[in-house]
Amino acid sequence: RALEDPDAGVRREAARQAGSRGVTTAVQSLVGLFGDPDTAVRKAAARALERIGWEPSDSREQLAFLIAKEDWEEIQRQGLLYSPAGDPKSGGAGLLPGGLQGREGVVSPGPADQEKQIPQEDREVSPRRGVNVATHEAVPDLQYFIDILNDPRVDLPARLKAVEALGNLGDLRGVRPLMQALRDPESEIRGNAALSLGMLGDHKAFGSLVVALEDPVFEVKRRVAEALSVLKPGGAVLPLAELARSPNPGSRMLAVTVLGDFEEDDGVRALLGALNDEYSGVKSAALSSLLKLVDYWGSRIPVFLKDGDPAIRKNVLTALNTIIGEDKAISLLIPLLHAGNFSVRREAVLALEGMGWRPGLPEEHAMVLIAGREWDEVVILGKQAESALIGALFDTDREIRDGAVASLGMIGDDETVRSIRAAMRGGVDLQARGIHAAMKAASLIEEKEAGRDGEGLIPSSPGVR
Repeated sequence: RALEDPDAGVRREAARQAGSRGVTTAVQSLVGLFGDPDTAVRKAAARALERIGWEPSDSREQLAFLIAKEDWEEIQRQGLLYSPAGDPKSGGAGLLPGGLQGREGVVSPGPADQEKQIPQEDREVSPRRGVNVATHEAVPDLQYFIDILNDPRVDLPARLKAVEALGNLGDLRGVRPLMQALRDPESEIRGNAALSLGMLGDHKAFGSLVVALEDPVFEVKRRVAEALSVLKPGGAVLPLAELARSPNPGSRMLAVTVLGDFEEDDGVRALLGALNDEYSGVKSAALSSLLKLVDYWGSRIPVFLKDGDPAIRKNVLTALNTIIGEDKAISLLIPLLHAGNFSVRREAVLALEGMGWRPGLPEEHAMVLIAGREWDEVVILGKQAESALIGALFDTDREIRDGAVASLGMIGDDETVRSIRAAMRGGVDLQARGIHAAMKAASLIEEKEAGRDGEGLIPSSPGVR
């Protein structure tokens, strides 16, 4: 009687007990549970029958047994879906869950009908099997499950099982029906359809999944995001980054969690921005995702230090310090003092100073002074600042280039000119403005060294320009 109880939990426990005690008299009732609408009950019944030593008497019972176990690979291997219900009028119809029982016009379409039902663009190689799913004789036909899914008269548990089957069997003929199911009135159907699309791995579903990110039901949205994470299509990051700015904190947390699977700058920017979120859960999820991606964005710190958003520039350094520790962060930031972009050097200097770092080498000291545009102090360093100043001639910031030209004009000599020309010869992809600054600095030094007098020939101190 417990196997027929209205409470699914009671039925599940009764099946478990029957199996553990080897109650052979319960076999018929356990087989009947293959048609139970509750997935856990069906699984418990299948496990119980295995313990008792029961074996299916025909292919129909075998199919129902494997569906209850969710052993999709074995179903496919045996090709049981070619005729899943046998005679629709047979007494075994109740073996399949809910509306999966045999129905007229649904069971086992013939080869000619199969060809008509499959769009040409869907006759392609299954990513999970490596065979032509429309024609290979070892792959079962899925039209049965497709019709179950599309029939509004079928009960919800059966339609959900059909959605699962379309994903688990790895047949790309299931992609289009599942894409359509993303608009189903039932939220459970929409959510499970998203998961099945992720399992199938066909990028044709990308557009439909992006639209489904706007689903009003959070659980559906979560499963859609998971599917996008599995597919990893190139365009998924931007809609996920947009979701990370949602007014709903749950949606933001979902987005930043999934973005941890994408090694893309736009995704990292969204994660860095989320570190300022008012909800601690969102910030924590963003930090976890950044930890997963640290090898990627840690090698691209200059990109984020040049970002136009001050919060991004600040947060990339905060995240770096938090995730990899201060000592390692310092070792990554010091080389950025040589970066050809002023904003990168400025942020690196500020971060290093905030960590208590002080330059130990004259060249490091010079780089800090150049980043701070403290030109009088640079000139006082003299020849010790020469190498850093030559590098600054090719900076993207005009004020840095001009300051380097004037400073080199003050401290340079013939050897400096040779070093400048060597830098121009050895440089790769040097911009014209950098070459112009280098030529100007060399000219100023040569004029000074030649002892030419006259107003304007000897440059004034850059600190008073």
